[in-house]
Amino acid sequence: MLKSRAFLNIREYLAVRDQGHAAVQRVMHPSRNALIKDIRAKRNPASLKWVKQNGLQVLLVSCYH
Repeated sequence: MLKSRAFLNIREYLAVRDQGHAAVQRVMHPSRNALIKDIRAKRNPASLKWVKQNGLQVLLVSCYH
């Protein structure tokens, strides 16, 4: 259902995942920068602690330095 790289706000994804593929596509962003801008504008980021407590680490972006 998802591409290898999908740009989704985790909170928005959890809210719409039961509504089907079309609903998930509506909350997808075209790029990482678009996702960041949306999260900052709405001020609704999911905290890292919350994501890990809910077992959603697989949805996080991996960063390699």
